[in-house]
Amino acid sequence: MRLLSILILLILLSACNSSDTLPSPSLTPPYPAVSHPSPRSPVTSPQSSQSTVPSPLPSLSPTPLSLATDITNPQSRIPSPFPSPAFQITYSPWDPVLAQTWSPDGSILAVAAGTKVYLYESQSFVLFRSIQLDAWVGGMEFYSGSNADRLILSLILKNGKLEFWDASSSELICSVQAHPRSGNSLDFVPGGTVLATAGSDPMVRLWELQPLIEGNTCSLEPTAELIGSSFAVPYLQFNPSGVDLASVDGRAVRVREVATERLAGVLQGEDSIFSMDYHPSGDIIAVAEIGEKVRLWDLLTQKEIGVLTVPNAQRGHFIWQVVFSPDGLLVASGSSSGKLYLWETGDAKNWEKPIIFDADTRDICSISFNFDGSMLFSGSLDGHFAAWSISK
Repeated sequence: MRLLSILILLILLSACNSSDTLPSPSLTPPYPAVSHPSPRSPVTSPQSSQSTVPSPLPSLSPTPLSLATDITNPQSRIPSPFPSPAFQITYSPWDPVLAQTWSPDGSILAVAAGTKVYLYESQSFVLFRSIQLDAWVGGMEFYSGSNADRLILSLILKNGKLEFWDASSSELICSVQAHPRSGNSLDFVPGGTVLATAGSDPMVRLWELQPLIEGNTCSLEPTAELIGSSFAVPYLQFNPSGVDLASVDGRAVRVREVATERLAGVLQGEDSIFSMDYHPSGDIIAVAEIGEKVRLWDLLTQKEIGVLTVPNAQRGHFIWQVVFSPDGLLVASGSSSGKLYLWETGDAKNWEKPIIFDADTRDICSISFNFDGSMLFSGSLDGHFAAWSISK
């Protein structure tokens, strides 16, 4: 089973169009708790402040940050025992739930299952719209700038295409070939119009979307190309300030200054890395390695803080995705073992004692918290999507 999981991961990171590799069976009905009505009125674009790419990184304080002492959590937020899912949705077993993302105001949850994206209202979790694609999704994110007259969903697909969709009408705005093979990850500069993409080639590409957003033109070309890895880049992310861009390179994470394109540091791990996530402060990054380990790095000193481990971890299993909660007090990960792990960051004694709960599915390949961190969402390789309540 572990060999099968690794084989599937390699297939997803290779250049492939899902319509060429797997059939597209019809969707199975969702659980009764979730209804799927006809589309409602268009979604209005949320308002948020716009920013450009910041200036180069300023001088940093030499004082290292310790999760155990500086990020405290006096009252545990994790219930015991962990509850069953608040609700579940079952798509086709041929439609892996590879990505999920939230609208800037937290009112919409987008879930990518197979070659479709489903848009749900976050309060009722009622499906109000879907988008049909021609390939699986490597990554997706809503544009959060205030200068758009519509809610734009950006996607990087497993056929290498970068696409932009109007979430209020399910209409394709623009499609360009971003990478020659598979597309794996994308991320916006927070509040800005610069987008970074990565795929199954060594290059990270930066795109300026101002012409698309303001002029509705689809003649996009990369504004910069950075060496992201020696082979393929499975994941990338801007830090919360937008100053730095981190990309996964085998067993390491490369950190570059966006404005100067200068390599600011390399975080060298011990095993292959598939995912990472910045702490909301921007000073810490969680890096998921094979063997179900999450390594924590202090970016001010570029030193390892500690390792979040799993009891009886097996070498063949790996973490598909790792995320911090919005308040930074929890770290969650989804594993190829079909389990979710949840750590409290405030107490180093708990770093070897995660809350473990079995989603009763294949690999957990995508996870996210809602905006207040009260719920955790998981998507699996065999088409299951679930929501889990977390006490506050």
